[in-house]
Amino acid sequence: MRTAHDTPWRNQKRIVFPVRCIAAYDDQRNRWVSRWGEPIVIGSGAWLENGAASESDDVRMTAALCRDAWSPMIEPDASLPNIVWVKESPTLVAVDFSNDTIEVAVDVASTLGLTFKDDAIHGPDVVKRGFTALLSLAGRFALAARADSSPDTDTIQRNGIDAVVDAFLALDANMRHAIVETLQSPQIDAGHIFGQFLRTVTDEKRRDQWGEDPRAWRRRWITWLIGQSRVDLPYDRDTINEILLDPTLDPDDARLALYQTVRGYDIETEKANAERIGKSVSWSGQELIFGRMSRAFHNQALLFANARYVTVTPKVAETANTCVDAALTWPQLRPAADRLRTMMRADRETPLTEMAGALDHLEEQTLRHQRELSQAALEERRVQVERAESDPDTDHRSGKRMDEIMRQAEAILSSAGNLRHALLEAPRRPAAYLIMSQRPSPTGGHLLAKLNEGEEPFLGKAANLRRLVPQGGDRVYASPDYSWLEYANHWIEAIPLFIKERIRVIDGVETAETVIDQEGMEESFRESMADPWARNLRRTETSGWCAIARLLLDENADPRTADLGLQADIARAWNVKQTGCADDVALLSAVIALTAESTAASISASVERDPTTDRPTAVRAILFGDTETLHPVWT
Repeated sequence: MRTAHDTPWRNQKRIVFPVRCIAAYDDQRNRWVSRWGEPIVIGSGAWLENGAASESDDVRMTAALCRDAWSPMIEPDASLPNIVWVKESPTLVAVDFSNDTIEVAVDVASTLGLTFKDDAIHGPDVVKRGFTALLSLAGRFALAARADSSPDTDTIQRNGIDAVVDAFLALDANMRHAIVETLQSPQIDAGHIFGQFLRTVTDEKRRDQWGEDPRAWRRRWITWLIGQSRVDLPYDRDTINEILLDPTLDPDDARLALYQTVRGYDIETEKANAERIGKSVSWSGQELIFGRMSRAFHNQALLFANARYVTVTPKVAETANTCVDAALTWPQLRPAADRLRTMMRADRETPLTEMAGALDHLEEQTLRHQRELSQAALEERRVQVERAESDPDTDHRSGKRMDEIMRQAEAILSSAGNLRHALLEAPRRPAAYLIMSQRPSPTGGHLLAKLNEGEEPFLGKAANLRRLVPQGGDRVYASPDYSWLEYANHWIEAIPLFIKERIRVIDGVETAETVIDQEGMEESFRESMADPWARNLRRTETSGWCAIARLLLDENADPRTADLGLQADIARAWNVKQTGCADDVALLSAVIALTAESTAASISASVERDPTTDRPTAVRAILFGDTETLHPVWT
């Protein structure tokens, strides 16, 4: 994570403490809107500086609270970061690795009713104690994150939250109660997700009912916390939890109550979720996958959500070459070794499952060939028994051959183990974010509510599928709205929803036949899905023109031959964002769009001739041609 790179998903600079700050609260419907913008810096100071140099009471008060919270956890001679005081921050505390600072929101304490006067903090005692203790948890998170050498930000955040749970459990009952009470205020912890997390992760009775061991239980709810901290839930979460946790409710009554709560979701909040996460996923080089709620798609979604890309670092490439060289001692392993070699080019990303599969295959082939060679080496010994003749020379040759086979197999398997260890240390990133679409209905609304509250929506899953939830469930979100289709890279449709059985009577005999309700399917798409998908197509086309425009503005790239792929374009887009030339991109994109419209027939013909050609590539070929002669638009 610390290595510099020109792509934003390898340069995520903040790890956030998952207590979100509030932009707006609707007390009538008990819904929050979180802050999601960039924080505004209003000052900075040393780790335990008292903030006296600041003219802001908010800074001085927050500095005093931080000093009380963080003093006990500082070790002598510790390397301490600077503090950056911010307002309008999305979260209470964040660690900024780009300059080794800790950002602290100074406009939260005052919203809780605390004031600063005559160098003293005034306000309700339980709030002072609770907020100070909450800051101590945030400090533990920040210090754990700074000390963590894990290669990816996801692991650092998970480890940091794990340290927070340990710190919370180490507090006495009164301090834990004060934290939970403070988090129940509507002015902090949007959606009350962090407070709910602390209550759930420490609920031993509920853990026993679920039959999970303490470690798995904690992992499950850390994953849930990370996932839910990405969205503003568009319906009343507190009511949903009251229903789910009420053991006296009849299951049918509970489903109906969940439906009635979910159906009143706020459309604008959900549209904002879709736009924000759609952009974030795009910037991160991931795929946004949309599909309807079903048991089959939920299984697919968990597999997609657990998919990762791993970076082939120089260490991984070197270890892989050593492994391949060891494998080539046996020529029969060349196909397996070549498969592994093709994935191990340095400084590129490879799907982790493919790499793990290639490594598994090499190990399996090694064991199989070891067995074949060992059986051949033992054959001479077996012949002695059949002939009732002792031959010391044969025993010696066979023994030496067996030793050699074992050494060669051990060398291959040992180098494969070293490669696995190197892969664990290599940076990795998620490949996809999944949307489980479920329109509110009396029969399906409870599935949406359960999934977003960390419960299993479909009972009876195999153990290997259930294990996927704590590993990647933070990248699966259930939505009641189709607005996500506008940003999706893939739309997976549940065709079985439209497959029906029709009974026909032929010569007095009833026969059943399976038919697809084509008309119903098309009507469903037109009614609710056509408009957001049409906007998706327009956005996709526009992004292609912008990609060409960014390429033209790149002084280091040849517009005729340079890579127009996603990773190359995101790197250029990142540079545009950093240099502030977005207006130039917009103007040039408009010119390219007009040119593409005037040459639409030629573009379509080019794509028809070669289906592997995408529209931006076809437009580039028309704009620049294969010679030095440029399209008239440039003259």
